[in-house]
Order: sequence, then structure tokens, then C-alpha cells
Amino acid sequence: MKVLRRAYRLRELAVFAGDAARLALDGRRLRNLALVEASARLGLEECRGLPLHVFVEVSGDCNYRCVKCARHHPRFRDDGPVDGGRRMSYERFARLLDEIGDTLLTTRLWHYGEPLLHPDLPRMVRAAKGRGVFVAVSTNGSLLVPAVARDLVDAGLDYLIVSFDAGTRETYRLLHGADAFDAVQDHCAALSEARRAARTHRPFLEFQVVVHRQNEAEVDLAVAIGRRPARTRCPWSGWTGATWTRARRRSSRAWNRSTPGSPRGLPTMPNRAGSRGARRSFVTRARSFPA
Repeated sequence: MKVLRRAYRLRELAVFAGDAARLALDGRRLRNLALVEASARLGLEECRGLPLHVFVEVSGDCNYRCVKCARHHPRFRDDGPVDGGRRMSYERFARLLDEIGDTLLTTRLWHYGEPLLHPDLPRMVRAAKGRGVFVAVSTNGSLLVPAVARDLVDAGLDYLIVSFDAGTRETYRLLHGADAFDAVQDHCAALSEARRAARTHRPFLEFQVVVHRQNEAEVDLAVAIGRRPARTRCPWSGWTGATWTRARRRSSRAWNRSTPGSPRGLPTMPNRAGSRGARRSFVTRARSFPA
């Protein structure tokens, strides 16, 4: 297995322009950012600022056994229970926000566990958004049922990664140790419907495919699954395989015209012939897909 960095296009990142604008107007976050950058550039042993980005492991449990997960490596060390169990209490998370929430830029509510196993996840997302923090979650999608999808949309989640990794049911079962191939696709459709009903473009949905030896031949199949309109109604839904990430080429303006009840006023970036296809890497060759 090779883990390669993501690459995003301006059209995908345009959806977060408002976050950048709010940061530019937030004096506390800008001052803290300047302190952290200055500490790094001066090589200080003690950083003068507070953390800019944090990973928060809200649940140490997982309902999958993915072959790429470090949890199943012989050298993996579990840090043990937190708050008497394997899930962070909402109270502890709230204390964290009290300490650094006013200067924090982003928080990612996952690590080795499955965050949707935590019943208070939407509440945590809402609390972080109340502090102006950009919130991302990565999930296997098996628990993203319509009610949970609506709760996350209502909470204001910014970014959701759904790890899929396969183009066939057999490979999905091999890589994830679970048989939810169809269910996860239906759950992505439910999330898209929840966004449409709420007239919002968030969370940004990334349909993720990490290339393994076992799924290299199925990348195109996985991309085809991610491109199905019922599952990717948002123009900025992405698909990641090796170093490439693609958004639907249909502009938000065209999508608004064709989708009844769709949100208006979404930012639009023009399509460019030069932005089509995959980016070159040492694993996958550049390729083009039809619009």
C-alpha cells in the first residue's frame, strides 16, 4: 500500500472562501497564528502560541477491520480508556474548546476509531462550530444513516470523508472486513439529500479511494460509483485516489438550474480544459474522464 498526498483544485476549495474571510477578520486567531509562525521561524524551544489544528479521538472503538489501519499492526499501542471508557465525554471536549477554541483553526474528530459510534458527535460538531472552528470528520460511512446525516448537516459540519476504497463488493469486504458496500453508497445519497433539504453545500463530501495493491484495477469503478448523481448532488463532492481528487465538472450555476429546490448563490468556478483528468504520480498515470 502506498499512501499519497491529496491534491485539491481551486474549484473545490472555493466553497471554503468564507472561512478564509472570517479568519482574516478574527484578530485573536490571526495573533495566535502569527505567534506560532514566529516561534517556528525563530526556532524557539517553546511555542508562544496555542495549537492551530488538533486531532480529537472521540471514539476509540471501530466496527471495521480495515487492512490499512494501524490498529491491527503488531506494534500498535492503545493509549487506554478515557473518562472510564473508550469514548471522550462531551464535558471533556467542551473543556478543550474552553481552553483553545477561540484561537483554534481546525479540529478533526477522528483518528483510529469510528467517530459515528459516539452518540454526541453532532453535539460536539455544533459546539466547535459555535466557536468558529472548521470541523472535519472521517468515517467508513456504515453508520451514516439518514437521521445521523441530517444531524451532522444541521450541526454545521464542514468536511466529511467517506472511506470507500473499492469498486466491487468482494474487494470492499477484503479491505474493510465488513459487508456494507451498498449501504455506504445509500448513506452518501442520504447525506446529499439532507444537504439539499437544508439548502446548504456543507459538509463538503470526499468519496475517498486509497490505492492498494488489492484495488488498483478498480479505481475507475470506484470513481464511477462516486460520480452517480444521486450520491453527489453537491458540485464540490470529491473523489480521491492516489494523488488526484476530482469534483463534478458541472458548475454550481448549471446544477442550480437542473436541481429543484437547490441552494442559490453558491460560488461558481469556470471549467478549464487544463484542470481535467488526474494529476501525475508514481503510481497512477494521468488520465481524463468524460464530463
